Amino acid sequence: MKRESSVHWPGLWIARTGALLGLLAAASGWAVVADAQEGPRTDEARAAYDQGVQAHARGAYAEAATLFAKADELAPNDTALQAAIEAATQARDPVLAMTLVERAMSRPQSAGLAASVKEARRAFGGRTGRVEVHCTGTIRCSPAVDGRPIEPDRSHWVETGTRTVVVRFGEMQVQKSVEVTPGANEKITVDPPTDARSRPPAATGAAASSAPEPAAPAMPSGVMQHQEAASAFSSPWFWVGAGLTLACGAATLWSASDVKSQHDDFLANGCDRSGTDSCRAAASDGKHAQMRTNLLAAATGLLGVATVTVVLIQPGASGHDRRAAGRLSGPWIAVHGAF
Repeated sequence: MKRESSVHWPGLWIARTGALLGLLAAASGWAVVADAQEGPRTDEARAAYDQGVQAHARGAYAEAATLFAKADELAPNDTALQAAIEAATQARDPVLAMTLVERAMSRPQSAGLAASVKEARRAFGGRTGRVEVHCTGTIRCSPAVDGRPIEPDRSHWVETGTRTVVVRFGEMQVQKSVEVTPGANEKITVDPPTDARSRPPAATGAAASSAPEPAAPAMPSGVMQHQEAASAFSSPWFWVGAGLTLACGAATLWSASDVKSQHDDFLANGCDRSGTDSCRAAASDGKHAQMRTNLLAAATGLLGVATVTVVLIQPGASGHDRRAAGRLSGPWIAVHGAF
């Protein structure tokens, strides 16, 4: 069988010029059809098609074929697919050309597209076959033919001859060779390596999201109590309350000392047995000092209770500790004396 090595035209310059003019003329027709199609990707398809025209004008046929194929994938259109097949034929890429021919066979064809399909089949039908890789087991595999990644369980066009198939299972791989004949569909079954088979498959998708997170290690009660206390004493309200309690307590002690001094003077002057004006004034001053001391003592107690409550109501305090806060009593100081 004679193998066709290229597409026959009268001349390379005439072929390139004619093809470019045909693409430019078809671009307007494709734009009209694309405008009539609905979908958010039509603009992307038109941009890819325009880039393909520019690449074709530079003689970058392989790049042009890829861009035209992308335009047809985004917004299926006979003009774009025909341009992609013709550019792949000019680039002498049998794999891409036959892949696009297979795409064209899945839908109705215009006259121009049918002609391009026929030409590509004539040029590359005897130079290509298909390979399909099936992986056993539950481990995800990633096959490649001659270094070109392919999807498992799906046939892919390859050139005829001896092809190298490498299938990766995670960090491990299996390599095989397959002899591809024209038009054949070679199916290969690959088993994962023994080491890969012994590993449990990684959880993905919903299984991974539904897996319970590992529980935090239990902490000794002493460490928990220390952390709770540290959290409570870090509150600024605790230190404000403690400061006010100390200040009020100091004032209470001073006032109590003053009451005692006045009471001693009251007794030393015999005012407990006399009713002179000076003794009555001393008695009045002493009563006021005693009332002041009792009020300061009460305030000190209230501030102390409030400060301790701030500690106990911090997050982590137990319910027993919170209930105990209501039963605390402050350091009540009462000064008694007979003025």
